[in-house]
Amino acid sequence: MFYFLYNAILTLLWPIYILGSLFISKVRDFRRSRITLDDFANLNPESRPLLWLHAASVGELDQALAVSREFRASHPGVRIVVSVFSMSVKKLESGDVDFMFRLPVDFYWSWSALIDTLRPNALVTFTWDVFPNLLLHLEKKKIPAYLSCAALSADSSRLKFPMRILMRSVYKKLAGIGAVDTANLARFQKLTGSSQGTRDQAITRIEVTGDSRYDAIFHKIENAKLSPEIESRLKLPGRTWILASTYAACDAVIFPHLESILREFVDLNVLVFPHFVDEKRLRAIEEGLRRYSLNSSRFTSGENTRVRIVDQLGVLALAYRYATFAYVGGGFHHRIHNTGEPAAFALPILTGPRIETSPVALLLEKEGALVRINSQTLNTQVKAWLADDSVRLTAGRGGQDSLKRERGSARKFTQVFLDREFSYS
Repeated sequence: MFYFLYNAILTLLWPIYILGSLFISKVRDFRRSRITLDDFANLNPESRPLLWLHAASVGELDQALAVSREFRASHPGVRIVVSVFSMSVKKLESGDVDFMFRLPVDFYWSWSALIDTLRPNALVTFTWDVFPNLLLHLEKKKIPAYLSCAALSADSSRLKFPMRILMRSVYKKLAGIGAVDTANLARFQKLTGSSQGTRDQAITRIEVTGDSRYDAIFHKIENAKLSPEIESRLKLPGRTWILASTYAACDAVIFPHLESILREFVDLNVLVFPHFVDEKRLRAIEEGLRRYSLNSSRFTSGENTRVRIVDQLGVLALAYRYATFAYVGGGFHHRIHNTGEPAAFALPILTGPRIETSPVALLLEKEGALVRINSQTLNTQVKAWLADDSVRLTAGRGGQDSLKRERGSARKFTQVFLDREFSYS
């Protein structure tokens, strides 16, 4: 029933998609970015085994590359390709894989030629992302598919009727699911109809293998480097509060309190990293700050104001090294952004109320390293951390220790699910 409805809807949407690509620039750019078989000219057709990893967006790409690095270490003879879907992934190259490309839309007719060209030995997708028609074609060709870092929020519509019943036929096509924790193991058992401990080959195998995002976090901070010039601009005198991946909703909560906080704590600096670094958003931040009598400058200008708006990409992850604590955006929307990177530097974190979709954020909250705030509680929490270094440092170190304990999930997922598929490589 699911596949009939799904493909009926997609077939009806196909002419709208084609027409949209003719008249709407974003749709046109999206369609042009999708893979064609000619793009595989850069991937030499070889007889060596091939592992296909799929990442929906930037966060999942970090997870995929962590699995790629671990798998490459134990299976150096296997080729690895990574597909992405979201246009938010700007860079389609990585030294950790042989080839990267953008995945087509999940029309029924998108897959047969692509799979025959790639000839993968297995596919791994991440978090909860599944392409129903892709999985159907892989099943027909007897190619196993796995879900790594599997996570669903407790109130996900996929766990509720009727979506749970409709989606069950899709998730049961997975040969294995590596859940991030025991709570998510139970959710995916419910979604697939599997029972804990079952080894029936007709039922999806589900194990707790953790979240490779933790491996990606530490790999990034241990290997990435900034230029001396940028580092010098990040090493500000006094203490630094980073506002990371911010939206207008974040501004509305934080900006009314900034003037008071900066007046009380004269050694505090603020670095604002907007989620979208475009001129419209940068000007909106500047206007919002002026509304509360706050002077600001752009990071690339080199000016020495206490509030600086970072208008340069590729800086945030290592800027945390020079910060005192952080706010991470997305919590006032549907999905909080990366809390792992500041926590890896032992920074305590503030965010909005909606963190249920992020196992990392939930873990940090449990350890006392992350605090959900609103317009009424922000001022009190910020001043508490600035007034007492020991409280702030204890919270940050607790978060850092919790992340260190979670390292190794990429290796565990590889050992549990992939080694047997590539035992001959």
